[in-house]
Amino acid sequence: MSNQAKQNIDTCDMYEFMSAHVGITVLHPGGKLATNDLLQSLAHEKGKEVLDVGCGKGLATIRIAQQYGCVVVGIDLSEEWIKGQVLVI
Repeated sequence: MSNQAKQNIDTCDMYEFMSAHVGITVLHPGGKLATNDLLQSLAHEKGKEVLDVGCGKGLATIRIAQQYGCVVVGIDLSEEWIKGQVLVI
């Protein structure tokens, strides 16, 4: 593999690539089923503190807070995805 190809792979932003070339704007390993499983585990934990690591745009983070009354903090490596995503419910 050429140095240029290695550099392209190292600097490729997975979210930007999927959005621009595949049309997918939300990447969620496990999809809605994984989120639903997580939410089921929180069903009786109203007011619990939850840390959502790798929250992306925070869709599951917001759903957990709204649906279960949990205090949720989401963090992600992509500053662009979480910039301005502060929401107090």
